[in-house]
Amino acid sequence: MFKRLLSGLATLVFAGIMLSLATAVSAQTTSGSITIQTMDSTKALLPGTHLLLTDNGTGVTREGTTLSSGTFTFEALPAATYRLKVERGGFSTVNYDSIVVQAGVATPVNILLKVGTTTTEVNVSAVSVPVIEVSSNTLSTSIDLAGVT
Repeated sequence: MFKRLLSGLATLVFAGIMLSLATAVSAQTTSGSITIQTMDSTKALLPGTHLLLTDNGTGVTREGTTLSSGTFTFEALPAATYRLKVERGGFSTVNYDSIVVQAGVATPVNILLKVGTTTTEVNVSAVSVPVIEVSSNTLSTSIDLAGVT
């Protein structure tokens, strides 16, 4: 009787562990991230840059400010297409209309801000965004906005 109870308990614990692992794996594959790095024309990093990210489908927005490294990461983003507005005093505002976030993928976006006024805006549409496969750690493309006017 005791062996039967112990065997049943072991089976229940094993099933619980497997269910927890399955939940963790599925949770990891339902979202992605975007890491933004901001620089000026001399490639100097720009901390304190304001970022506004909007889900094109739902209209939900998230805000962030680049750190001393000139970078900021929006994490746990549902797979969707996003708009990004990048603003910093003394520089032209940059707008991206279409950044695609895929589940399980970290998407880096490098932004070169040009000296300008806050009323100057640069709009970027249908850009091929570089993709890093989190599972394989490979980089597929890169963006250099030096030529964007």
